[in-house]
Amino acid sequence: MVRRRQILLTTLAAGATGIAGCTNDDTSDDSTEPTDEQDDEPDDDGTPADLERRGDGIYEVDIGAISDGQVQLHEGGVTEGTVSYVSPIRIEWMYGHLRDADVPESFEIDPVLNTTDDAENLFVAPVYDADAGNWTINAYADEIYYETRENHQIHLGKFMGAVDDREIEEHDAGFTEHHDGIYRATVEFGPTPGDSEDPRMVHVSNMTIEEADSDETGPEVGGFLNPNVIDRDPPEVPSVEFSFEYDDAAQRVTITHESGETLDGESTWTVLGGDPTDKQFSGEIAPGDQLTVAVTDASPGDVLMIAWTGPETDDGIPLGSVEIPE
Repeated sequence: MVRRRQILLTTLAAGATGIAGCTNDDTSDDSTEPTDEQDDEPDDDGTPADLERRGDGIYEVDIGAISDGQVQLHEGGVTEGTVSYVSPIRIEWMYGHLRDADVPESFEIDPVLNTTDDAENLFVAPVYDADAGNWTINAYADEIYYETRENHQIHLGKFMGAVDDREIEEHDAGFTEHHDGIYRATVEFGPTPGDSEDPRMVHVSNMTIEEADSDETGPEVGGFLNPNVIDRDPPEVPSVEFSFEYDDAAQRVTITHESGETLDGESTWTVLGGDPTDKQFSGEIAPGDQLTVAVTDASPGDVLMIAWTGPETDDGIPLGSVEIPE
């Protein structure tokens, strides 16, 4: 069986200028409403720009369609993953479950939201406005997650250390139906956080801060975003799109340069589980060029990645990746 999925889009996303959430000066009882300033012009079938239809009632959040910069999404399963920006600022936003032992097994943090199954789906996405230098947080939920909980909150702040010393903004998440059983809430995060061992984070929760700190309430169900700034002035990264086609029977993956700039094969390499693959691209890599890599020794969950190194970079910058399926 051949499975084909574009895991990663590194095309330069246009638009998304003037993105803003709705916040008041008084953050103790703040309401958050979706903004119309994001570039949500629907496709021909009526699907908003930030959702890509994967099937009947199944949608994948497309951050790059409404955000400035080159965005990469690395999925780590149904509980965690990373949203990476490689330009114009290099930053990783780790996403995942709020840790609670009593979280329902049906609850998933995933960019793919399926409105036709019994799972409770939530995804939290950072959206960048390069002109303003600000971030907006979009929270996406399916109808089951939205209707199962009476309270929806978005908390912004530093969550480590003593409770009394924390500075946390608390917002009511104004979820409204965005499209076909997918609900969205939006809040303004502000500028890129400074370097810190206790960075300003995002929590999307079914509880207020007071309830989350109490031992008498629970379980807390929601997701988080934890930013990690890697390079505030990164080199210009090629704008390209790669796809990955997994052939289960042959135990191999075909990597295709779908569109974008022509690359020098000497500046790229592919790795599987952290080790270079036997076959590598060589010469010029233009749209339509392919490389087939054997993954016979790979385990489910291992990541096959193509990385790029430029004249001003010491470390490889990922251009595309795929997780080996079960």
